[in-house]
Amino acid sequence: MALDEARNIAPIPDLRQHLSEGGGQGVQTMVVLQSLAQARAGWQEEGAALLDFTDAVVVMGGVSDKETCETISRRIGNYDRPVQTIGEASGTGLLTTIQPSRTESWTTRREAAVPADQVARVPFGQALLIVGTGWEYVPTTPYEKHPCFQAVLADVYANMVPAPVEDLAISELDFTPARAATPTRG
Repeated sequence: MALDEARNIAPIPDLRQHLSEGGGQGVQTMVVLQSLAQARAGWQEEGAALLDFTDAVVVMGGVSDKETCETISRRIGNYDRPVQTIGEASGTGLLTTIQPSRTESWTTRREAAVPADQVARVPFGQALLIVGTGWEYVPTTPYEKHPCFQAVLADVYANMVPAPVEDLAISELDFTPARAATPTRG
């Protein structure tokens, strides 16, 4: 089941229940929203928790709702970033000269794997795909460049024939689908 503009066009009052029960019954549901703000506005607390009932999330660029970006960042999770610290000491003391020395240490700092500001700035031509605890940036293809769309266009053009052209200039040709073409003469 595909629900594009799920909150604006055909809101389902108990969508969260459909998502939680449907998966166990083999019903796959794709919910498309501009941001979670739409879900929160329409389904209140249930809308805010909508991501809890999804197996996969695809984020396209241009999300401006701060809470949506933070929710998605939290869903992706954190990682321990290694941080290197280097210290150097040298100089003279009151009675002695201190030999130059260098120290190095490593610690970790817990950070968001994808910070909220990066969620808001998914690059054009890419989408942020989150499945379970894994995530990655994946390329997107404009529909008109997708091989399936090209095959549909090829089929449409293959079934088109020119209309009768007795007195028409070549620039005035009108193409109509072959199945519907029934030339008439007056």
